[in-house]
Amino acid sequence: PNEYKKLRRDLSKSIKRAGGVFSKDATKLPITAVKLAYNGLTSINGLYEALERIIENPGELTWLDLSYNKLTDISKELMKFPKLSMLYLHGNNIRDLNEVKKLTGLVNLKKLTLHGNQNVIDKGTRFLKMVKAHLKNSKAESLK
Repeated sequence: PNEYKKLRRDLSKSIKRAGGVFSKDATKLPITAVKLAYNGLTSINGLYEALERIIENPGELTWLDLSYNKLTDISKELMKFPKLSMLYLHGNNIRDLNEVKKLTGLVNLKKLTLHGNQNVIDKGTRFLKMVKAHLKNSKAESLK
């Protein structure tokens, strides 16, 4: 409810910053990339539903930037975007490797950024190797 309204507001602002126009009556946009960086988001629950109001087909999303928010977990909401190939999660507060395991269902994931999260800072290369091992089923080529 409130998080949903905040996501919708943040999406609207992001679209306007990108030179787009957003209104309740506007035709849905045929886009496959969404940037929600620097919005102070603590959760992305309801993201798919918020995007449904703006984007023609949210399931076709291939690039999602959630960097520099306040996320502490990786929501299963991301599984609603099976075509994601780039996911930016750097600069958040994700500390638990078990959260990253949730991404194994994103088989098209080619780029994942996690730097700037507490575990990445504390455990460095060891953490990244563990993440790569857990994502081995995906086509992940780049992990920072």
